[in-house]
Amino acid sequence: GYPSKKERKEINRVQKEKIQNLIPVFQAGIILQYLKYYEEASSCFEYLTKFFPSREMYNNYGVCKMSLALNYKSAETVSFIYPVEIDASSRIYSQTDRGDDTLNKEKKFKELTQDAKTAFDKAISLDPKYIKSHINLACLYDIRGNYQAALGVVNEVENLTSEINPDLLLIKAIALYHIKNLNESEKILQEI
Repeated sequence: GYPSKKERKEINRVQKEKIQNLIPVFQAGIILQYLKYYEEASSCFEYLTKFFPSREMYNNYGVCKMSLALNYKSAETVSFIYPVEIDASSRIYSQTDRGDDTLNKEKKFKELTQDAKTAFDKAISLDPKYIKSHINLACLYDIRGNYQAALGVVNEVENLTSEINPDLLLIKAIALYHIKNLNESEKILQEI
């Protein structure tokens, strides 16, 4: 039942054509994310995970969901700019509803951040050394108020690489600030 060489070439051609048709969806997702149309961008990346389940797609889907979730937190509770990063490069080449109901906002925030966490976890499971998703996951934990988990992710990443990553240092400083370790936080921020 093994396909002939001619059949394998045809299968390869068809698959290549399908992937080429996904590139505009990926590009639209990137542009929509930058334009802050997070819900539409997340739909693009969610769609892409069904046909091209790569670490970048899951990471970008998670970034969109987390960005969307932040719309459900009051501005005073999110007082930092997190080093969350969408991945505009991919191997594929190679507005939210802001109701006034606090209970619904909190529910939506939890739902969206859980979607983001699931996406980051999936990206990391596909490539445990994919630093961007680790950093994004640490940011997500901090945004959710789980500062120790954020520091745990930072520690894991520090064990994965010997390179100094400014984004990793930034989320570490933010999490340390939140647990009231102001001296260490300030020291890291001075280094950055």
